[in-house]
Amino acid sequence: MSDASGDSGTFRFSLGVGTITQSAPTAATVTADASSTYTSQLGVTGSVGTLTYVQTTGSPNLVVSSLGLLSTAAALPVGSYVARGTIGDTSGDAGTYFFDLTVTAAAVIPSRR
Repeated sequence: MSDASGDSGTFRFSLGVGTITQSAPTAATVTADASSTYTSQLGVTGSVGTLTYVQTTGSPNLVVSSLGLLSTAAALPVGSYVARGTIGDTSGDAGTYFFDLTVTAAAVIPSRR
């Protein structure tokens, strides 16, 4: 590379890989009953291109599809359930996700006699 004055030299540049960040929802609470299921689409910021989600750890009853659809595999008893994994896009950007689902006991209303 050279300039108009005849100075010359080499140059270097680097291109950093973008980071994908999970946006809301990151947690939810549902009340236990006969159909305590949950479904939600995970959202991210900082992505370019098609996203791919890979669940790496977590509760087997809380599943994240490769398209980021989080859902329960069946009605869940009271407890806490998590899903963790990685996110990547076609441009090479990467990130992680964490989701925490809490199932609480239904309120018991005393009967009057």
